[in-house]
Amino acid sequence: MNSVTKINLSNLKSCNQVWTDMRENERGRLCQKCQNTVIDFRNKSDSEVAEIHLFTEGKVCG
Repeated sequence: MNSVTKINLSNLKSCNQVWTDMRENERGRLCQKCQNTVIDFRNKSDSEVAEIHLFTEGKVCG
């Protein structure tokens, strides 16, 4: 995976749905409101979060 040397995470918005109300799936949880997978970023570094956003096709929710 490519590395990220400069990142700006200040414009990211968090999901306002309740994490524990979502069903688990292979990458995180499935939001019933938007039908997207929501990734738990709480234990990830800024670099890991940036890499997920940069190198994942489609929308990333967290």
